Amino acid sequence: MTRKQRTAAVVGGGIGGLATALALRRSGWSVEVFERARHLPETGTALGLWPTALGALDTLGVGAQVRALSRPQTSGAFLRPDGGRIATLDLDAMKSRTCEVGRLISRPDLLSLLHEAAGEVTFGTRIDDLRPLDGSYDVVIAADGLNSAARTALFGPRHRARYVGASSWRGTVDGETGGTTETWGEGLRFGITPSSGGRTNWFACAVVPEGQRDPGREAAALRARFGHWRGEGHRQRVVVAGGGGLGEVQVLPGLGGERKVAGGVGGGHVRDLVPEYAGGAGGAGGGGCQCRGTYCSAAAR
Repeated sequence: MTRKQRTAAVVGGGIGGLATALALRRSGWSVEVFERARHLPETGTALGLWPTALGALDTLGVGAQVRALSRPQTSGAFLRPDGGRIATLDLDAMKSRTCEVGRLISRPDLLSLLHEAAGEVTFGTRIDDLRPLDGSYDVVIAADGLNSAARTALFGPRHRARYVGASSWRGTVDGETGGTTETWGEGLRFGITPSSGGRTNWFACAVVPEGQRDPGREAAALRARFGHWRGEGHRQRVVVAGGGGLGEVQVLPGLGGERKVAGGVGGGHVRDLVPEYAGGAGGAGGGGCQCRGTYCSAAAR
């Protein structure tokens, strides 16, 4: 007897949703992916991929392509605002232990690669409540991001993302930087990473009241907070205080939330795989790597 092909719906066509769809399709599932945006993003900052994330991408069959599109992280350091060094990332030890180093890739490049590998996505379709889909598929997966509407619909407002007390700004500027640095001050952080196309990715993080904004003067507010910091080799000061500008500044409220798996909804066929991490608080890189591993292992099961 021929076994009936299992079916899945994935709500959300970001990195997690596409990785889930790819893993399921590689395992013989029929998968439909629904994404509210009308197309893949054309801009975005750099993502750091640690060995755990690269291993997950290898499992998905796209590790080689990711390595070809990305660049290795050649150095990394944590600094004080006066330029003094707190710690250095021992990338040689990482490579010795894992046979890998961290790699940097732009978000659009990674999404495009995953989309090509995962196959068809239905764009321009917003689904806020998964329950109407339950019964039409063997499993329905919520992968609609940190501010998951599906999670709120399933579990109520108590499980919405919550402000963690800090917000972030991020963007890219023209010019190369050799390595990655993160500078720590009192209630403040500023990070720089190389990006593709001869550009540099930056982020800033500050403890500020929820909802605080400086419309029209975000760049000036950042320079007031960070422009006097030296950074390593003055690179940070050039990015923040230089005449070239900060590029397009995106403000990200720091949000954190619980990850909850819906064991009793729709007979256990609805799953919320939104990662548990503080998004927008300047520390989502590790969460992103965990996210890719989570989706990959969950889909494999």
